[in-house]
Amino acid sequence: MKYEIVQATYRDFLNTLTYDQQFARTSVAPTSATGTSALSGGSFRNFLEVKTPGVSNTTPAVYGCDASGNNVFDEAGDGEWIACNFLAWVDVAAYLDWSGLAPMSELQYERICRGNSSAGGNPAVLGEFAWGTNTIFSSPYSLTGGGTASELAGNASGTVGNAAYGSTSTAGPLRSGIFATAISNRITSGSSFYGVMEMSGNMPEYCIMLGSQAGRSCRLVPNGNGVLSALGNAQLSVGGTGFWPGMEGNLNLAATTTCSGTCEVTSSGGIRFRGGAIGDAASFLSISDRGTLFTPTARSSNRGGRGVLYIR
Repeated sequence: MKYEIVQATYRDFLNTLTYDQQFARTSVAPTSATGTSALSGGSFRNFLEVKTPGVSNTTPAVYGCDASGNNVFDEAGDGEWIACNFLAWVDVAAYLDWSGLAPMSELQYERICRGNSSAGGNPAVLGEFAWGTNTIFSSPYSLTGGGTASELAGNASGTVGNAAYGSTSTAGPLRSGIFATAISNRITSGSSFYGVMEMSGNMPEYCIMLGSQAGRSCRLVPNGNGVLSALGNAQLSVGGTGFWPGMEGNLNLAATTTCSGTCEVTSSGGIRFRGGAIGDAASFLSISDRGTLFTPTARSSNRGGRGVLYIR
């Protein structure tokens, strides 16, 4: 994905699900009142809300974005294009399965950022970020057109890399692709070697962890098949040869990921973050940073994601 999952796409995802599936993929019951935050409690620039309440166990809710808080949904300034935060791995996995995509590995993350060679015209740089240098803007951004499809950082740097992280964006994530303009280049737009946006900063990247048996055993990683389980979880083909992190409820990094039961992704053993996020120090955004080893489980203001498509 060139861009991270944004609030409009997660809204559209939710609006295709059954009541029970919605219940699993949000933080409040689909029967909640109009204007109730679906994921975040209305904080950290997450504007996804219940638009039309569902009927318990039968009729799904309808969701929309409402940055203005006026209960008129999906208006031009209602935040649809802001990266979607408060997504746990199980939420991202369900979205990827539904959309026919898959999780990336740590090696793929680095390849997407660095390109196909560290030699010749594409040399490696110590501490480099996704845009290929180790310099980064470090003052708070001043937004114009906030919440719209043209949200911009009016004071973004014209010389060094731009990214949303602890020194520049404290209120929450920014619009995906915000630093790419008519006059930006790879560095100032914060782009990876292949033109993928925000691989450093904004939301982190959920990646298959190479430093654990749970991650290394996720081989022949399949693309999603477009169908979730009745409970709203990513569900791969039972008895298939491929695996995703967290299948069969695995939270044990030392355990081999298996697909012997329902093959649903209900936990996060074998997944980790790369690339840094809002609230992080600049060093967390460097391509090579692998940070503290932990298994992310809960929804949080600095968790979102994207997927990849495997072509075999």
